[in-house]
Amino acid sequence: MPNSQYAVQKAFVQKLKELAPANTSLAEEIAELLNVSADSAYRRLRGETAISLDEAVTLCTHFKIPFSAFTETLAGLVTFRYRHLDENEESFFQYLQSLDQTLDKLLMANEKRIVYGAVDISILQHLGFRGIGTFKMYYWMRALMGVKRMQDKKFDPNLISAEMQQVANSIHKKYLKVPSTEIWSDDMLFPTLKQIEYSWESGWFESKDAVLAVCENLREMMFTTRDWAAQGSKLLNEPKDERPQNYKLYFSELLIGNNTIMAYLDSLKAVFLSHHTFNNINTTDVRFCNETEEWLEKHMQKATLISGTAEKQRVKFFNLLEKNIDKVIDKIKAD
Repeated sequence: MPNSQYAVQKAFVQKLKELAPANTSLAEEIAELLNVSADSAYRRLRGETAISLDEAVTLCTHFKIPFSAFTETLAGLVTFRYRHLDENEESFFQYLQSLDQTLDKLLMANEKRIVYGAVDISILQHLGFRGIGTFKMYYWMRALMGVKRMQDKKFDPNLISAEMQQVANSIHKKYLKVPSTEIWSDDMLFPTLKQIEYSWESGWFESKDAVLAVCENLREMMFTTRDWAAQGSKLLNEPKDERPQNYKLYFSELLIGNNTIMAYLDSLKAVFLSHHTFNNINTTDVRFCNETEEWLEKHMQKATLISGTAEKQRVKFFNLLEKNIDKVIDKIKAD
């Protein structure tokens, strides 16, 4: 194959390897999809046999990869991937499974990290705390997805199936292992506290004790994050001398505007933007990723690092967040 053609096909194959689901045997998958022998599939992967246009379209369709990912980026044109959600619990369960698989792929990379410009606490963090995590899943399914079974049910953690909670816990445990840098503002809890207030005022809680338990679990989550920031690590159960420094927290007075995650997997960059509150759209478009990276770096330059040694600023910041929780608790108790 001529060098120019090989260069395009080499880039094509590399993108397939990066974007295909984790634990996929690419050669076997290609052989089955294209109805060719395993040897023919390997020749295509090595660039010895050309991948035809029809074959490329078949591969892109199967792996749900935009064909534009293999072409030169056009200024102003970006292709995003998006998971459609139906009005049922199975759709939400599949959404959680896709998050879990995305983290699997991230953890498989030799060099990995995420940078999170936050408007709200990450779903990856919420899911590790049963009270607030199950409430968020209940709220999303009832208020945003319109799941029928939830419409006449008051909140109860047991409404969330054991299978769903198991995947949620898996997501959180994997998130703890991924090195992350997060940029928070002092109104980080506003979306979650408004959801709790709305649900209480709408009669979605069985009792004051039930809603107050969710608030206290939210407080526990803040205390845990404070400890992560103090130690510079999310893996506090590890022996101190073996604990990886995998957590940085910045306080920003600037408005982020939209939850934005920049993920790094070896040479691959990907951007995840919040969509419909908890869902996301994502892209590996090189120009868009580079511009997002620069935008996040500018935010960090203007922000204050409050993890590690910045104890005074860290204590002040988390005390403010705790006061916001107390205001909502006092309001509920006064009802």
